[in-house]
Order: sequence, then C-alpha cells, then structure tokens
Amino acid sequence: AELENSGSASGTAGSHWEKRVLLTEMMTGSISRAFPEVLSEFTLALLADSGWYQVNYSAADPTPLIFGRWLGCAFLDTDCATAAAYPYCQAPQSGASTGC
Repeated sequence: AELENSGSASGTAGSHWEKRVLLTEMMTGSISRAFPEVLSEFTLALLADSGWYQVNYSAADPTPLIFGRWLGCAFLDTDCATAAAYPYCQAPQSGASTGC
C-alpha cells in the first residue's frame, strides 16, 4: 500500500496511509467527515508485521474499507487530481474536507 506523499515530512508524509487510496482508514494523515473512520485489519496486519506490536484482530472495526471497494486496479492507478469520474469529485462541497 502507498504511504502518503502530501503534507509535512515530519508528520503526515511517509508515515500514514495514502488518503487517495484508503480514505476511511484511521491511519491516514487526516480525518474525513464524509465517511466513518475505521481501524481496519489492514492496519493491524501492518502493526503485527512490523514486529513491534502484538495485535488483537478483534479490535478491528467490523465496517469494511468502503472507499474504492470493487473499483479494481484502475482505482489504485488513478490520480485523484486528474480523475473526473467517481469516486473523485470535480468540485469541493462547502464545508467538506474531502471535496465531495
């Protein structure tokens, strides 16, 4: 999975999941008010694989990662800055942090 390439190098960039791909994951670098944030098995697996943590997989949110679900590989290869189709929005909505 990609790591975030936007934001501060001392905080968000390189140390959080790429929000373009994992919008609803708790370990992205910012909060999205448009979707519920989840702590997924995906993040718990990373923590376990690091060898630094013993994780309790039952702590994972039962809500699946819904953003980009069923959109295939093209979703991962598409840049949200240039995409004009779902799930990326063309114009920011007033007061929304995601631009949708």
